[in-house]
Amino acid sequence: MPFDFSYDDLKEFDYGGKEGFTRIGDKSAYGQIFVPDSDPTKVIKVQKGPFGVYDREISNQFEAQLSNPEHFEVPKLYETGFIPDNLEGAFYENPYTELRKFDQDTVGRSYMVMDKMDFVDSEMSKLHPSQEEIFNRRKGLADYHLKTGMLHKDLHSGNIKYNPYTEKTVILDHAFADKIKPKTNYLEAYTNLTHGLKAPRAGFEPA
Repeated sequence: MPFDFSYDDLKEFDYGGKEGFTRIGDKSAYGQIFVPDSDPTKVIKVQKGPFGVYDREISNQFEAQLSNPEHFEVPKLYETGFIPDNLEGAFYENPYTELRKFDQDTVGRSYMVMDKMDFVDSEMSKLHPSQEEIFNRRKGLADYHLKTGMLHKDLHSGNIKYNPYTEKTVILDHAFADKIKPKTNYLEAYTNLTHGLKAPRAGFEPA
């Protein structure tokens, strides 16, 4: 059954949460994650911001989902929606096709319904991961880079998780992912990508 949230429904999440939904994780600058009591296998990401960020995130995540991943996992999308704060000036009309869509800078509230992923999120895993886990995380990001042709560009412990049951990297939040330019040096790109996992901010540096 679809959630089909209204604008007022989405506003409720900002004020202490919404009845029937449990928030998980910390509230970030880009949104909040809730688990619906009616289906604990799903999560709902609720956020406020420009349409362009929302549009890019769902497009990138859907593309990653369809890229035949071998060493990484992304949540499967089921339902998404965007509602502008103000309809006046919210739309852009293509003069050639006469199709209307939201302007990229239109601010509003959005939601994404997706699978609740399995991953380890302990301090031990963040600060003292095994060598096998480090290798599998890097392999997953390399696979993401090669299969989707994108660099994630927001590598940190909140977005790059590890599923010990499948031994695959779980990659979340694709809003800042970007296509690699044709002249990109692939060796340099891979080096930068794996270096991101070594940064102290990512929390994956072995002892």
